[in-house]
Amino acid sequence: MPRQLYIAPVKKIFLFFFRYMTKYPASRKRALITSFLIIIEIIAVSLIPYTTKCLIDNAKIDLNLGLGSLLLLLGVLWTVEKTINHLQEITLFPATNHAIRDITHDLIYHIHQIDYSDYQTLSVPETLNAIRRISLSARTVARVVLLSLIPTTIKCVVAVIVACQLGLYGCVLLPAFILSFFTLYKGTKWYIAIRAYAWEMTDVVCKRTNDSLLNSKTLRNQLMFEDKTISSLLEEEANRWNEANFRLHGIHIIIGIIMGGAFTIVLFASLYGLANGTLTLGEFVMLKGQLISAFLPIKHLSTEFRQLMESCVDIGKVIQLLDIPLRRLKIEKQKMSQDNALVDISLENIIFSFNPESESLFKGLSIKLKVGEKIGIVGKNGCGKSTLLAMINGLYPPDSGNMNIFKGIHLIPQDIRLMNLSLRDNLCYDSQNISDTRLIQAITLMGLEELMLKLPNKLDTIVGELGSYLSGGEIRRLVLARAWLLKPQVLLLDETLDCLNEESKRDILEIIRDHFKTVIIVSHHASIVEKLDRVLVLEEGKLIEDSASNVPSLSNTLSLESAHA
Repeated sequence: MPRQLYIAPVKKIFLFFFRYMTKYPASRKRALITSFLIIIEIIAVSLIPYTTKCLIDNAKIDLNLGLGSLLLLLGVLWTVEKTINHLQEITLFPATNHAIRDITHDLIYHIHQIDYSDYQTLSVPETLNAIRRISLSARTVARVVLLSLIPTTIKCVVAVIVACQLGLYGCVLLPAFILSFFTLYKGTKWYIAIRAYAWEMTDVVCKRTNDSLLNSKTLRNQLMFEDKTISSLLEEEANRWNEANFRLHGIHIIIGIIMGGAFTIVLFASLYGLANGTLTLGEFVMLKGQLISAFLPIKHLSTEFRQLMESCVDIGKVIQLLDIPLRRLKIEKQKMSQDNALVDISLENIIFSFNPESESLFKGLSIKLKVGEKIGIVGKNGCGKSTLLAMINGLYPPDSGNMNIFKGIHLIPQDIRLMNLSLRDNLCYDSQNISDTRLIQAITLMGLEELMLKLPNKLDTIVGELGSYLSGGEIRRLVLARAWLLKPQVLLLDETLDCLNEESKRDILEIIRDHFKTVIIVSHHASIVEKLDRVLVLEEGKLIEDSASNVPSLSNTLSLESAHA
């Protein structure tokens, strides 16, 4: 059974998108022009059958001025009907295009502002898939609603009214139209259910494929298992889309039978009326024209309506992402004491858990970090070291307690991820107007001269996805060079130095002590923390020791490597 659809109501989706589409005065003007062109198209399409009837009923051997005027009018109406839809697309496209760009920008910006705990629940491939689909979906909503759904409905109503003027012939159309629209509505709901179910499987495939490609080193030794897993997922995805395709074309077949049957009945009845004189040739042509004017749009609308509902599912996904509340923590601006120095960072009676159902990680944690100190945080895995750094950086808001932090904090996390840009771009990110001379200084300071010299394009060499062309040590030196260029008030390092050899650790630690004012380092290595001014020992989310790093109890509390290793 298909899962329940968790999409915003259609009304909310329409209001959401059209609010974006009419955001700017120029876009509102284009929407008004498009509306005017739609009215002209409806009038033209509705008048063509009637004008044709008048031409036939008033045709004579000798052309007169009235007949010539009707011919000219018919030509104009046909020209308008064949060209105005393209004018509508030209007029509407810029407004739709700007709306898509604004939605994409707002979505990316919004995701960067939500609570980090909410961010961690998101799937990046699935979110990227939603962003990719919004472009096509938004255009479909604008085009179908404004250029197809509304005009087609009006055209069908006009066609029925005109056809009903001809008696029983036209009255057959009314139940056919009602049955067609009812089938379209119910059938589309039936199709959308499996379509949303199929997209869920596509999202699963996207996530699993992303994981597979990012873990290529590991999976090469388990290639047979990976092949079976990916093959199974792709087969399941194909089966779901096959069922969606079956439902889609089944709806079209049913609507085609309804419309074809009604068309045949009306056509045969009108031919009989034409033969016995109860229907004129002009009325017969007008009736046939109204049938074409009504049935062809319905056939076209069955496809458009399906695309509209599909797009509503896609836009509903984006609305869900935009509805994620922004992070609750507001980082204070830099606070200055009377001597113009930054005040200390303090956490008082902090209680924090990753979700309401889990046990609190921190239970009344209180820490004061003095400006200018070089501080180490140590403890066993899972004691809250990395979470504490993330909280100081403003990523996690506490459930309760007081935090005094400020801007100017730079965190280098455990999972360092470079952008797939050049070495220069990765170094200069968030730093404006950095000269090559200063870049070289940063590279030299962090011991990256050999790396830059061996790169084919020097500073302009692309480093690869997540920095895949660089070694782990080179990546760490690069992000430290970037931190040096940023000049943060507080530098947070989450096991950044642990994978370096002893010589590199000593060199980098010396640079950190000399070039950064306040530093907080999470580490498992005694050779790192013993060189710092102060060490905090955490255990199960509690601060159990706050002392100089050379106290004997430090090595007893943790399984740290020897200082002489």
